[in-house]
Amino acid sequence: MQPHSTPELPAPAPVRKRGAWIGFIFNAYLLCFLADSLLALASPVLGDVPHTLAGSAAMLLALLVFLIIGSYRNLPWKPLWIPLLFSLWEGCLFLPLPAFVDIKPLLFATAAAKSLISIGTFLHLRKSSGGESVIFREQQWAEAQFSLARTFGATAIQLLVLLPALMGYLVWSGQLMVRKISRGFIQIDATGLYTEARDYEKNGKVIHLLPTVHIATPAFYDTLMASLPESDLVVLPEGVTDRKNLMKAHLDYSVAADSVGLQTQPNLAGKRKEPALKPCDADVSDFSPSTLAVLNGVAGALQSAASGDTLGALQSLSTLDDKNTATIIEDIIETRNAKVVAGIQQVIQQYGHIVVPWGAAHMPGIEREILKMDFRKTESRRVQVFGWKDLKFPSEQ
Repeated sequence: MQPHSTPELPAPAPVRKRGAWIGFIFNAYLLCFLADSLLALASPVLGDVPHTLAGSAAMLLALLVFLIIGSYRNLPWKPLWIPLLFSLWEGCLFLPLPAFVDIKPLLFATAAAKSLISIGTFLHLRKSSGGESVIFREQQWAEAQFSLARTFGATAIQLLVLLPALMGYLVWSGQLMVRKISRGFIQIDATGLYTEARDYEKNGKVIHLLPTVHIATPAFYDTLMASLPESDLVVLPEGVTDRKNLMKAHLDYSVAADSVGLQTQPNLAGKRKEPALKPCDADVSDFSPSTLAVLNGVAGALQSAASGDTLGALQSLSTLDDKNTATIIEDIIETRNAKVVAGIQQVIQQYGHIVVPWGAAHMPGIEREILKMDFRKTESRRVQVFGWKDLKFPSEQ
């Protein structure tokens, strides 16, 4: 008689470990972090789009990882702390380093550093798993436990501590960058925006550099010109000419000024009693076609905005191509600076005081050329462009 045998039942399907989806997100973040670094290194061949997409995905996943870490106990997240900090700094646009180093080598160095960080993280995971895996394994998440109290606590820390700290870092970095790039001609502090007027003297001749901006409080323009002498003075006004009618519209900043309760820059020479004038700015025909196209696009957008055509303004801006930035800077800054420096040299023997009320972006280059002429800085004074309290937005006006 054959013994009774119990039919074998199929083995139960393996139960998916709790929190395995979290492991998937962590692994996806780490792989996107690596992919972004490798695609950035290959961008000279592949272009910027692939690594931009990978970088955006990595940043979104990093934010999700931060939220998960704040909501779960017993997560093996510590191998990711270096990549997460790097992602946070990258989200701050690497501030303040772009003020001190060229952006292209910085981006390359950043991509190389991210590659090394990724490889180091993979090696750490391999070592911690006894050589079994270079990514997070599913069994590592079995003890993960969601905690509502932890979620509230982490949210409070993020909103009340980390967010203010991040904003403070961005403000500090912004101040440092502005001061560095403008060589101190533009300054920002807790009270508002300032420019620094400077005087340079040589053999009894004085050059007054008065850095201006396109929109400010009326008091700024009055104060900027107030300390100048009454006689033996010549003003070299800023203002690009258009003798060949190449511009389709004028650059009008009135809408931007009105939107924040400020005014556009007036004729500064008119604030003195009949000063001698020596126009020496460039003509738009001196600029490259790419620069002219950008200027026309911006002017068209400003004109549309002034007439209330917001859609037209956006369409004008959308037509701007990715122009050669170096060429535009060469035209708008360097070409015009050469004109005003030549103008200074022409009038230096005739007048005792030469006044240059030009945009603040021009001042570092003009100062550099003045110092080459053996002038030395003798005085400086800060002039407030506007205080933060002066800004009035539409709901307040």
